Amino acid sequence: MKVPKDECNVVGFINHEVATLGEFPFSGKVYMAPGVVKHVMRKHGKDLGKYIISHIEDYIEEIITNPEYVGCHPKKVGTSLELVKKLDKNLLVALEVDLEEDYIYVASFYPITPSKLENRIFSGRFKENCIDCDKKVQYN
Repeated sequence: MKVPKDECNVVGFINHEVATLGEFPFSGKVYMAPGVVKHVMRKHGKDLGKYIISHIEDYIEEIITNPEYVGCHPKKVGTSLELVKKLDKNLLVALEVDLEEDYIYVASFYPITPSKLENRIFSGRFKENCIDCDKKVQYN
């Protein structure tokens, strides 16, 4: 059951550059329903740890504000965005768009193993989000 936008908290903003990197045709405020915390605790609580669980909204805001990697779910291209940042663990925020009410919302939040992260980078599913990419040295 989807929650109306006016019952959600704003937890960040997706800019045009990040949206484009993730093949996501939407930018703007990101909303989080109260039920997301319950979902994350039920599905991923053991993997996240007590400190992260007690600061979920802060972690989600940090990842949305400054993701290291951006991608999308292969079965939801154009309507989903995945943001990853290496903090205490590799953490992924899954975003989706509600096309009826026209807003971006947090669908899930969970840790991703280093091997899954590397595989998704290697396959091209995740792209590095960097400001100075053109200044990096490329080796062939």
